[in-house]
Amino acid sequence: MLSKTGAGGIFSSGAAVKADLYNEANAFCAEKGLVVETVSATAKNAIPFARMNSAELEFKCVTSSK
Repeated sequence: MLSKTGAGGIFSSGAAVKADLYNEANAFCAEKGLVVETVSATAKNAIPFARMNSAELEFKCVTSSK
């Protein structure tokens, strides 16, 4: 599982943070010759003065189905 809080505040989105997590997960699995399979993923946009944007990605590395 990966999670990240964005540093861009209201100028970036939770979706952008989630995309970063997918890049990290893909790199991690690719090192093992595997691909990412998403178990669950969430993204939350920032709310000024309340919370930063954030995302969580639960995944597993599996063999390619190709």
